[in-house]
Amino acid sequence: MRAAHKKLLSIITACCLLISTVALVVANIAQPTIAAPTGTGYGSNGKFLAPIDPPAVGSIPISTRAELEAIANNLGGTYHLTQDINLAGNEWVPIGDDVNPFFGTLDGQGCVYQQYENHWR
Repeated sequence: MRAAHKKLLSIITACCLLISTVALVVANIAQPTIAAPTGTGYGSNGKFLAPIDPPAVGSIPISTRAELEAIANNLGGTYHLTQDINLAGNEWVPIGDDVNPFFGTLDGQGCVYQQYENHWR
């Protein structure tokens, strides 16, 4: 009799798992997919769906790798990117560390920095 109860419990458990899996699949199918715009939106790459707020008053503009690296001299500053920055070619050392962390603000303004290799100090 115990074996029959175990078998029945196994069948009920399997059915519950199957029903919940089907429900998740149906829920995912029912969700509309919003495709990212390709150059028609906001930001430097045109992939933002809404306008980007202007940078904070007094924010320091960053447009080059050298300016981005100079943030290490003022870890509490307020900065914003003015264009995409390519970090290829040289290793990238993160700004700040465990002892002196970056505690400022860096607003990307829809821009990105790309092609970097992260090398921790």
